[in-house]
Amino acid sequence: MLDLYRRLPIARQIIIVAASLLLLIFTAMTVMATSMASRSAVALAESDLKEQMSILQDTLDSVFDSVLARGERQMNFFRRQLPGDFNLGSGMVRTGNVDLPVIRAGGEVLNANRKMLLAFQELTGEDAAVLAVHEGKLYRAATLLKKDGVYQDGTEINAGDPVADAILQGKDYGGLAIRNGTYYFSTVKALKTAEGKVYGGISVRIKLDSELRDVRALFGKVKVADTGYVYIARQTKDDKTLVEFVAHPTLAGKTLEGMDGETRDSIAKAVAGPDGLLSYEMKDANGKMRKKLGVAGTSERWGWRLVGASWEDEFLAESMKLRNFLVISSIVAALLSCAVIFFLVNVRLKPLSEFMVQMDRLGAGDLTISVRDADGNSGNEV
Repeated sequence: MLDLYRRLPIARQIIIVAASLLLLIFTAMTVMATSMASRSAVALAESDLKEQMSILQDTLDSVFDSVLARGERQMNFFRRQLPGDFNLGSGMVRTGNVDLPVIRAGGEVLNANRKMLLAFQELTGEDAAVLAVHEGKLYRAATLLKKDGVYQDGTEINAGDPVADAILQGKDYGGLAIRNGTYYFSTVKALKTAEGKVYGGISVRIKLDSELRDVRALFGKVKVADTGYVYIARQTKDDKTLVEFVAHPTLAGKTLEGMDGETRDSIAKAVAGPDGLLSYEMKDANGKMRKKLGVAGTSERWGWRLVGASWEDEFLAESMKLRNFLVISSIVAALLSCAVIFFLVNVRLKPLSEFMVQMDRLGAGDLTISVRDADGNSGNEV
């Protein structure tokens, strides 16, 4: 190969070396520029995603504050409908299937008394309940909750329930409650004697239909890159469902049950993982595995996870355009440079052909040869 190269005309030898060198230089420049542009694009996308997630978390927290305030208003309204202040009566009264301490409002016994609960529900559409503490446990003293058509007065609220934990510690509570797929917000106030002893509580449960509708509409408008979106999810602690989508462009109210294994695992990890940047693979609409780039955050007040993500190549679209531009520019520049070099080499080495003719004559014994336009004082070898 080297011997073949040496036999080529000088012009071709020079153009081959020049073209190879230019190809190497332009390739290295393109790779470096593309790599730097890709890193810059990813860093910018990550920064934008974090900022966007922070704004969305603040938005969700403000919705929580609004719901909390509405719960307080409804609680105050309920208390004003009662015939008097709450107080602990003397003795016990049969409530459902158990005997519980007597709880009064003014002079009226509230145990298993649904008259005021039904009146409040008719006025507001919200549910209220009276709770009683007995022997270190929390019971429903009066409720509109039914099971198999039977009111659940006198049933225990299991330990570990956030309402039970709060009341038994003498604390108020405000938080999410989900019943049969419907989202509620419970506002609970502890009832105490003048000595500070906790004897029960009152609960007002408001539906979150309007707030949930607004949240879904608001977050449904948020775009990530070209086709990405933001969804809100909560963990269900159920091995079948794992995650329920609070807000999602197409899966709101649904769970991971029935999804294919790879998609299920990817979403479950994103929801269960720590806050911050995400990078994982999922199948696209065509069933092809592609890499996703996103960010996850947590709304501590709701206990919900926010995840915003899109396909990584969408974030790198501008970088890819730059790469393609550099590749085309490099090829054009290399070809143009080679053409200019080839032209110059041919022009400047053209006198050699005349010189070779004279050398052939000299080799044949002709001593009268001469090289035209030769300048003995020139530094030009030709």
